[in-house]
Amino acid sequence: MTSITQRAAAKVDARPTILLWSLVLLGLAARLYLALATPIFYAPDEVAHFLYIQQIALHGRLPIQPLDYASTYLRGQYEFYQPPGFYLLAAPFARIFGPGVGAVYAVRIVNVLLGTLLVRIVWAIALVTMPGRIDVAATATSFAAFLPGLVINSAAVNNDVLESVLASAMMLMLVRTVNEGRLSFSRAGTIGVVGGAAILTKGSGILLLLVIGFCGIVLAVSGRRQWW
Repeated sequence: MTSITQRAAAKVDARPTILLWSLVLLGLAARLYLALATPIFYAPDEVAHFLYIQQIALHGRLPIQPLDYASTYLRGQYEFYQPPGFYLLAAPFARIFGPGVGAVYAVRIVNVLLGTLLVRIVWAIALVTMPGRIDVAATATSFAAFLPGLVINSAAVNNDVLESVLASAMMLMLVRTVNEGRLSFSRAGTIGVVGGAAILTKGSGILLLLVIGFCGIVLAVSGRRQWW
């Protein structure tokens, strides 16, 4: 009887894991389908992002943003002002599978994998925020897996997906820190590195400093805070 009970309990405990990976794999499938089925440069600004990557892949240096907006737009160079984080990550894949169409699909697959990682991180954030609430985690993760905007972005060449992954990873660490009421030097350093990487991926990542500041205030006024 005990072994039967243990097996039943194991099956129940396995359900959240099965649910999680079902959502992750379905999200991966949706992104992969769009990445392969969407015509090249059909996605908004995809050509401009790819030209940035191609500049690094072919010439080994960052592009320079021209000052003439009209000609810059016509030549597809209007994303050259962006921080280089994503483009440095994507350039080796474009170099290996390029030049040409293969390079575009290779970078799309990079974003597909990053978008799938985002789905997994959202599950973790939900459970850290509301422990034991599998229903909340499943709902949040479903949005991350199937929200059309996220799926489309994850299937195209852009720097949004990497920024979202880095910002979400930083949020996960911050929520854990606030819940535990303590901040170690190693975690503080990791938060700084991940947050800095987000800023170097897209300028809007600078807003994460406000989130870090808010969490610092919460820790400072908490009676159970510890710093080491």
